[in-house]
Amino acid sequence: HADGQHVSTPLQGLVKPSAVAVSAAYRWEGVSVCAAGDGGETFEPVSWLAGRRVVLMCGIGRPRRFIDAARNAGAVVVDAVVLADHAPISEAVVRRVNARATAQGVGVVLTTEKDLARMDQLPERWKSLTVAAPRVQLSIDRGELLMQKVAGAVGAGASRSLDR
Repeated sequence: HADGQHVSTPLQGLVKPSAVAVSAAYRWEGVSVCAAGDGGETFEPVSWLAGRRVVLMCGIGRPRRFIDAARNAGAVVVDAVVLADHAPISEAVVRRVNARATAQGVGVVLTTEKDLARMDQLPERWKSLTVAAPRVQLSIDRGELLMQKVAGAVGAGASRSLDR
């Protein structure tokens, strides 16, 4: 149920309200690289970014984390075009990113996987630049058992909802 009643009841008493029940982290496991022109797509190690000058473009809720992660991976972030979360990637955005990259002598746009998927709607506009996006791996550091119980409770709640 959307109201969460089926989920909240089975979860009561699993953890103390003040306890940290789940700790998760993400890491970049590699970089999808779409080469300029029709160079195709390759998957490179994160080290591919080391020392590379990039214009970063993203439309996510916490862009600072993405910028910091890019720098931590060794990318030299020359400029950043930060859009609102889920903002459309319009022709105007494409022109702005291209202009900034050209002005800075940068041939690589670094973006998120989500934004890379949305950029496919404008393929012709990106052909002069290499576009790269890190592939993100989520890992649960602790709380695996709780996550299994949550998944089971959510699944059971969904099953009960479907049976009605």
